Amino acid sequence: MRRNVDRVVDIDGEELERTEARELSKKLCCIGFLGMPLMWLVNAWYFWPELRRRGGDSFIKKNACGSIIGCSIIFGLLLVWMLVYDIGKEKVLGRYYDKLDVSGVNLDNQLAG
Repeated sequence: MRRNVDRVVDIDGEELERTEARELSKKLCCIGFLGMPLMWLVNAWYFWPELRRRGGDSFIKKNACGSIIGCSIIFGLLLVWMLVYDIGKEKVLGRYYDKLDVSGVNLDNQLAG
């Protein structure tokens, strides 16, 4: 099957115009930088066929690869933090563990006050 070079195929097999696909990829990357790294994962997933295709759009490939790297770094750091907090507790965090621990907060007093 031959396809138009000015089109990009998304994960659903639908074709987008190259300019529209580039704009969407750029927006998803920017949203990831604004504190929503899950959008990086969406960007990589959505443009996966283009990422795997030999001779695919270099701009979209760059954004998708950067999204995979960024998402991996953020989720790796989150995993490390969760392990330090859960396993290390007071041994690693010292007096800050009690300040960070929200399981002992009495919400009844907070809401009634």
